[in-house]
Amino acid sequence: MAKVRLTRLPGAICLEVHDDGKSFRVDATLKPSKNKRLGLLGMRERVQMIGGTLAIESSPHLGTRVRAEIPVGTAGRTP
Repeated sequence: MAKVRLTRLPGAICLEVHDDGKSFRVDATLKPSKNKRLGLLGMRERVQMIGGTLAIESSPHLGTRVRAEIPVGTAGRTP
């Protein structure tokens, strides 16, 4: 089973996807491979391109959680 949650945070939108499936090695999955499949690596790069963050946790018997935080409402603002 998978759960999806979309939350509004101060200055950001948070998307979380959590499943109770088989876990995997996050470090190995985020390395580019010869088969040119991007998957989670592509997701991380795209989120970072727009100033966001992507966190991935995966544990045996607990499944996997992917959390993306995307900044919103900052267009036109000066630091």
